Amino acid sequence: MQEMNLLKEALKKGMVQKYDNSLTQEEKNILRNKKYIENYNNTIGVLEHINCEICKNKGDIMVIDKEDESLNYIKKCICMVERQSIERFKNSGLEPLRQKYTFSKFNQYNEKTKKLYDKAQDFLKGVDKKDWFFVGGQVGSGKSHLCTAICLQLLKTKRLKFMEWVKESTTLKSMVLDELNYTKELGKLLYTDVLYIDDFFKGGTNKADLRLAFELINYRYNNDLITIISSEKSINEILEIDEAIGSRIYEKSYNFNLDIEKDEELNYRLKERG
Repeated sequence: MQEMNLLKEALKKGMVQKYDNSLTQEEKNILRNKKYIENYNNTIGVLEHINCEICKNKGDIMVIDKEDESLNYIKKCICMVERQSIERFKNSGLEPLRQKYTFSKFNQYNEKTKKLYDKAQDFLKGVDKKDWFFVGGQVGSGKSHLCTAICLQLLKTKRLKFMEWVKESTTLKSMVLDELNYTKELGKLLYTDVLYIDDFFKGGTNKADLRLAFELINYRYNNDLITIISSEKSINEILEIDEAIGSRIYEKSYNFNLDIEKDEELNYRLKERG
């Protein structure tokens, strides 16, 4: 033990060679491993978003094997949970809404809006059941706010994409003859853990809209992928436009299918201005 302590001091002073002959090969291997681990863990990384003193922004640390101290392995740093959450946020498309549309800022000004809030909370509690969440109806009633608040919570653990229907459906339809890019961009929406479609079917629908909507809804329906939809149209109106699309949404969101009646009293954009 005394010799081991002497070698540790020697390591610090760069005098290892004077003591090597007094140690077994196993002891030499252990000390070399510890020095290697120390050097690795002191190396500065280049990861962004947060500053971590544990891994020095590498995203991982090297640790000694408890069963054989001459061996080591790489372990993911605890900071990666937060880094990955931040990265998911950046990739989701929801970054501009992050501060504004939270649950704490949702205005529960009457029984109807309180019911909406409670339903959203219930959806999050049972999210592992992979239900869908649909809310349609009155303009300005907090539909997008509530759906975004749900998404902010889901982003902590899941990959999520935000689709502004009017903007992104127009972009995708313009790519339809460019198969490579169309497939690539559509794939981002098809395969993500959670898809949030805002203002679904706003601005009218044509055959191209219906083809795109069916491709999205049908794939996610068949693969049991969580989908959140807000729309100015009720589920009945969507069923009238296209039964195949509407019936899939209705079935998957059966427990969380919210239609907000057309009523200016429920337009809290107007209330805020008043």
